Amino acid sequence: MLTKYKESDNTIQILNDFPDGIIVLSKEGKTEFANKQAIQLLGGDEDVLFDQNLGIPLDLYHSIELDLVSYSKNQPVIAEIKMAKTKWNGEESYIASLRDITDQKSEQDIIETVFQAFSVLQEGFFICNDSGAIIYANPAFEKITGYSRKDIYGKSPSFLKSGVHSEEFYDDFYSKLTKEGEWSGIIWNKRANGEVYPENLSISTIYKEEEGSIKFYVAIFTDVTEYMENSEKLKKSHQEALESDKKKTEFLSKASHEIRAPMSGIIGYSELLAETNLTTEQREYLEVIRSSSKSLLNMINELLDISKLQSNKKTQAVSVFSIRDLVQELYRFFKVHTAKKPVVLGHHFSGNIPDWVEGEKEPLRQVLTNLLSNAFKFTESGRISFGVDLVEDLDDIIKIHFSVADSGVGVEERYIHKIFDPFFQVENVKQDPRLGSGSGLGLAIVKSIVEKNGGSIQFESEIGKGTKVKFSFVLKKTDKQGEAVEILKQNSIRLEKWKNRGRSLSVLLAEDNYPNQMYIKRMLEKNNIFVVLASTGEQVIHRIHDKEYDAILMDIRMPKMNGIDATKEIRKLKDKKLSQIPIIALTGLTSDEERISCKEAGMNGFLMKPIESEKLIFEILKHVFP
Repeated sequence: MLTKYKESDNTIQILNDFPDGIIVLSKEGKTEFANKQAIQLLGGDEDVLFDQNLGIPLDLYHSIELDLVSYSKNQPVIAEIKMAKTKWNGEESYIASLRDITDQKSEQDIIETVFQAFSVLQEGFFICNDSGAIIYANPAFEKITGYSRKDIYGKSPSFLKSGVHSEEFYDDFYSKLTKEGEWSGIIWNKRANGEVYPENLSISTIYKEEEGSIKFYVAIFTDVTEYMENSEKLKKSHQEALESDKKKTEFLSKASHEIRAPMSGIIGYSELLAETNLTTEQREYLEVIRSSSKSLLNMINELLDISKLQSNKKTQAVSVFSIRDLVQELYRFFKVHTAKKPVVLGHHFSGNIPDWVEGEKEPLRQVLTNLLSNAFKFTESGRISFGVDLVEDLDDIIKIHFSVADSGVGVEERYIHKIFDPFFQVENVKQDPRLGSGSGLGLAIVKSIVEKNGGSIQFESEIGKGTKVKFSFVLKKTDKQGEAVEILKQNSIRLEKWKNRGRSLSVLLAEDNYPNQMYIKRMLEKNNIFVVLASTGEQVIHRIHDKEYDAILMDIRMPKMNGIDATKEIRKLKDKKLSQIPIIALTGLTSDEERISCKEAGMNGFLMKPIESEKLIFEILKHVFP
C-alpha cells in the first residue's frame, strides 16, 4: 500500500473502497498516498509513484483533465481531477479524486462534430415535436426565412404561410404527410420581411416505436427563388423548377426518410441519459446525439456537398497544409471506431511526401472521410488501411495517389461499373439491415471532388474479401511552411510564460450561437483554459465584474447589445483593470469596415469564423502575454 505514514487502518480501508482514484499530495506536490484505483490509473507501479512529484497542478478552483495510461485497461484514458485541502498525518496536504471520463469525452467530441455540421449546412433544416411546434432549427433557417431561431422555438411553422396556397392544398399536404409519412415538392412561403418566395421542401415523420404515433416531424428545404425568377412566366417557372429539381427532390425525400433511423434513437436512449456525469443540458442531448451522430453527420455532409455540386458553387479556399498531418488526424479520428468492433486500422505513407503542399485541403479531407466511413460501415471484422501510395513529381505540381482498403463484405463485379452513380446501392446493402442505410451519394460526391481536382478514381472489390479504392489528387508544390509553423513557434514561447504563471487562464466567451459556444468552450477547455459563457453584450457587462478574466472573446453579432457596443461600454469603465482587459473579436464577416469598427471600439484582436484551435490559442496568449 502506497503510504508514507501510518494512517489508521479505517482511513486506509475507506479510501480503498472509493470507486474513484484517491491520492494525497504534500504541499510540494509529492505523492503521500494513493488508493488502489489511483495506482491503476497512474500506471500500476507503487514504487514509481511513491514520494514523487507527478506534475498535478494543486488547483483548488477548477476541475483538471489529465491524459494517463491505465494499468487495468492498458490504454490511454482521460482522468478528471478535483482537488481539496486536507490534513494528512497532522500536516497540511492536498487530497485529489481521479475519475475516468474517457468515454464521456469521446462522446463530447462527436457532439461538437455534429454541431459544426449543422452550423455549415446550406439547406434550411428544422424539427417539430408531435404537437407541430418547432424544437430545433439550423442557422440556414434564419438566413433563408429571416426569422430568428430564438423567436420561433415552440411555434408552429404555419407563420411561414404566404397566402398563395389554398386551404385544400394544406389539407392534402397534411393528409399525405400523415398517411404516407412524407411530403416533397415546391411550396411558396413568406419571409419575415413579407417577401413571398418558393422553396423545395421535403418533410417526413418519425414514429414512436412502441405506440406507432408520431413523435417528430423532420424537414429540409432549399430556397429556389433565383431559378424561379429566371423564368418568363410564374406558372411555367413553377413547373420547370419541379422538373429540373427532380433528382434533388428525390434526394431530399430519401434523406428525410433516412434521418428517421438515427432520430428514433432519441426515444430509446432517453432513460440512459441520467446515468452519465453531465450537466443538465448535456443530459438532454448527449446520448441521443452520440448514437445518432454518425448517420446524421454523413447525411448532412452529403446534403451540403450535393447541393454545391449541383449548383456549381465555388470550390473551397486554397491553403498550405501537410498531407502527413491530415492523414494522421484522420487516423486519430477513426481510431475510436475500432473500440466498437474487432477491426485493426492502419495508415501508411510514401517515402517522398513533401512537408507542405498548396491546394484544397477540405475537399481532400471529405474524400478520405467518405471512403473511410464506408470502409467501417461494411467491415465487421478484419483490417482497414489507408494512406499515400505514390507521389508523382510533375514540375510545379504533384499528383498524390491515395488508397483506402478494407476486408469487408465487398461488392459483386456486376455492380462495380455503377458504383459512382448518384443514388445507386447494391442489393446486398439494401437487403442486409446490419449494413445500415444511406442516400447512395457518398461515392458520387467523392468522384466529383477528385475529378475537379485533376485526379481519377478506381474501385476494386470482391464479395467476401473486401474493397480497395484508389484515387489521385493534384496539388501545388510550395516552399511556404504555412501559418501553422509560425503559430506553433510563437505559442511555445508564450506557453512557457503560461506554465511559469502557475494557474489556469480564464476567458469570458460572448457568443449567442449554441453550437459555436460548445465548440469554442470545449476547444479551450482541452487546453486548460477555463471558460464562462455569455449570450448577449449585456451579460458580458454584468459578468465581467463576477471574477477576474484574462481575456474576452467577443462575438460581433449578438441580440440586445452587440459586441461593438459592449466593447465600448467596457472601455468606459472606471476600473482600469476591467477597462483594459484584452478583447478579441469573433466574426463571420470579412469586410474591412468590420475590422475598422472593431479596432475603433477598442478591440485588441480579430478572428474569422470558423475558429481554428491553434489560431485561437495563439491570439489569446498573444494578448495575455504580449
